[in-house]
Amino acid sequence: MFARKPSHVSLEGWLSIVTILSSSSTVILMTVVSASSFPSTPACPHPVDLPFGVGCVCTFESCGTYPIDPVPPSTSQALVITTSPQHGFFHHATVDLDGPLASTNSTKEEDEEEGNKKHNATMKLTIDPTTEYQEIIGFGAAITDAASYVLTDLFDSTHKNSSTSLLMDQVLRQAFVHANFSISRVPMNAADFSRMDYSLAHELDLTDFCLRDDRQTLDTSSACEGQDYKLDILERIVQLYQPELKVIVASWSAPPSFKTQNFTCVKNNKVIIECTHDPEATAPAVECVRTVSDPAACLGQPLGVPCETTPPHNYTDGYPINPGLERNYNPDNVPHKNADGNCYHTGFIREDAYEAWANLFAKFIEAYAQRSVTVWGVSSQNEPYTQTGLWNSNFWTADTLVSFVNDYLAPAVRKVQPEIKVLTYDDQLINLTDAAKQIAMDTMDASDGIAYHWYSSMESIFENNEAGSPVRGLNLPFVGGGAGVKTLYDLFNGTKFMLMTESCSGYTFGSKYIGPQHGSLAYGYNTAHDVLWQLRNRGSGYVYWNLILDSLGGPNKAGNYVDSPMYSENSTAFVMNPPFFYLAHFSRAVRPGSVAIEANVECGASHNDYCQFVAFRTPQDNIVVVMTNDEVTTNLVYPMPLPRLAKGEGAPIGWTIQCGKTTFSGILPWQGIQTVILPICQVESPADTTSAAATKMRCSLPLSFIVSLLLCMGFVSPR
Repeated sequence: MFARKPSHVSLEGWLSIVTILSSSSTVILMTVVSASSFPSTPACPHPVDLPFGVGCVCTFESCGTYPIDPVPPSTSQALVITTSPQHGFFHHATVDLDGPLASTNSTKEEDEEEGNKKHNATMKLTIDPTTEYQEIIGFGAAITDAASYVLTDLFDSTHKNSSTSLLMDQVLRQAFVHANFSISRVPMNAADFSRMDYSLAHELDLTDFCLRDDRQTLDTSSACEGQDYKLDILERIVQLYQPELKVIVASWSAPPSFKTQNFTCVKNNKVIIECTHDPEATAPAVECVRTVSDPAACLGQPLGVPCETTPPHNYTDGYPINPGLERNYNPDNVPHKNADGNCYHTGFIREDAYEAWANLFAKFIEAYAQRSVTVWGVSSQNEPYTQTGLWNSNFWTADTLVSFVNDYLAPAVRKVQPEIKVLTYDDQLINLTDAAKQIAMDTMDASDGIAYHWYSSMESIFENNEAGSPVRGLNLPFVGGGAGVKTLYDLFNGTKFMLMTESCSGYTFGSKYIGPQHGSLAYGYNTAHDVLWQLRNRGSGYVYWNLILDSLGGPNKAGNYVDSPMYSENSTAFVMNPPFFYLAHFSRAVRPGSVAIEANVECGASHNDYCQFVAFRTPQDNIVVVMTNDEVTTNLVYPMPLPRLAKGEGAPIGWTIQCGKTTFSGILPWQGIQTVILPICQVESPADTTSAAATKMRCSLPLSFIVSLLLCMGFVSPR
């Protein structure tokens, strides 16, 4: 039986076909022929129109495939992978290195159209694979309670294989095989993408330690069931799809019993609320009276509306609020009024609880290891300086965090996992060159890398710049700061890796909630634009936030709904959003162990900033170049003037890649991203040239000169 997808089919129309076919008792092989404006490809055989653009719908039986490995088919061929409105998602083309320019395009008509425009803008890249920079750790996405809820509870229970959803397996296969995701970040204790507040222990001696997730309604009084569906999913990934998975553990909040609420806050010179522990305070800033305790009631609330607490919220008008242009964003209100009595959202770890808090990480790592899930890295704290009270959080200062890492966390986790990586900072770009720098310098032996988040880039509007006000002359919360990635990498001479550990569209630090925009190619480009510049600035990888969410962008206990690489549309289908494919343009070909290499550009576009690229050498000794040609078009609640780097050429760019004696040309379409994979080239290094010249000179010296030189130096006697 065949189901033909009509022109410009909507998601609802396609899903009705899926529902009808899935209801049959007969196993059905579905073939969908796309006639829409966005072409189908093997990687996306079922493109569908979505409210903000286009995505790829998948069922457990039918989804994308990648028939060509991300390597050159031969030493005389290259592989060109293109995503654009003309090509569709992840269009593959095998091209002879001495073949015609137009062979990188998908049809004869498109070849002619693109070829006619090729001279309007040009980009010549000269690759030097012998000049190496940072090693790539990998790419990936987080497995949170929310992602686990979608994978475990929302998908159709009628299609099960060994108690595991076949639809879940399709999601994991797409991410950890086809896109080659190799990192997954996992929260310890509840995060905002949980449906309730919980901790794995509340006693300082940890005698009540118990693995758990957000499904168990009671917290301290319930019997330990030892269930964690995040671990179930990670175990399946390691067993079936990505045995070398790097798991990074981060925590949002300790149990309130480990914390003190005696703190005071100010608005600092970056126009951001900053809190410090105040042991002399006569009363706590927050009285611990509320928690989110009913996961069944924490589903489907409107965007920006927190889940109900026990007892109910007592918010005044205007709360909760975000950091931004809101007049209420000041230390008289934030973070304590946002927290509204929920001490999972605020407070500093008490010094007498440092050891217990570090040991909780160690017990968590041991519990995961017992299920054959090895924790590769641990973060000292998720967003220690983002002190808004909007969701689960521990507050720290640089000095207290340094003490915790040096004296407690690093010794505890390395005792149970000697090779574990300790990551510090794990917060916004704006503080990289001060707080992150101080912490890294003061934990030289105890830490291995610096983690950071993308939100102050404002949907990738502000890349590769110093932190500052988005509008010159106005006293606004600082944005940007991405140039600090390279600053720190160079400062530590590459001895500490730099890793983006959280990004997603839909929530921008400094603005109101935006939410997911399903099918948004703008969100896809925002992701690619940020990945490219993090890697250009010596970042060692990139980790998206939730791998998959429900169609609202949750569940989320704060109502903080965001975009995700995939989302569940119903119990029998999920949709791959554009950010999935844009991130895969890097992750599929740039394998762990690849190194960034030198690439110089002669830019013939209308502005040098429009020639955007990054180059790598893989462990298989192939050259990978990723290029983008687009512009940031996301509409923020508070529109901001776009810097040049966020704009684009507005037309195709003809490119040439030269590596040694190999020269290869193609066309990068407007609103496109391309990954070009070439065989390794031999480049004569300056050292080789000097050595060869010296050898030639030595061989051509006259014998009389050599004898005279030896006489002067006393090596031979004149007799």
